[in-house]
Amino acid sequence: MLILTIDFLRARGSRTTRCQPLHAKGLTKCEQDEGRAYYSSGVLFDNLGKHMNAVEQYKKFLAVCKKIGDSHGEALAYNCVGVAYQKLGEKEAKYYKDSIEFHLKHKNVADVGGKFIAHVNLGIVYDLVGEKEKAAINQQFALRYAIQMSSVAGQSIAIANL
Repeated sequence: MLILTIDFLRARGSRTTRCQPLHAKGLTKCEQDEGRAYYSSGVLFDNLGKHMNAVEQYKKFLAVCKKIGDSHGEALAYNCVGVAYQKLGEKEAKYYKDSIEFHLKHKNVADVGGKFIAHVNLGIVYDLVGEKEKAAINQQFALRYAIQMSSVAGQSIAIANL
């Protein structure tokens, strides 16, 4: 199995000296590509069940997104870290606290669709740790966002989780 890392990509010619400017901010395409590589590595580790490795990659993705001002990427990164910690919590409950922390951060930076996802995930994790009232409140917020988006599927998910 070959896992491509940023260092591997740079060794193959993706050096910052070859990067193209993206915006007036002075950002380069390489910084954007670096973030995508971290995200892709995180997904790969998640799919392999190596959730702690995924968390590390998603946190690097988060750092790049913050650096380049990518708010959508930042929301995605918070969600990915939260879900990875949620999966780790299935084996060691101490990770549920971290999951909640990142889902809350996701909720705070997300658009309407992201807020729906964050509340669903928060409801699930709160239920897993026995905080039934917080779980129900978050699923109710998720239902409100699903209604706002006119998403029947989203409404079904939120109602099923209540």
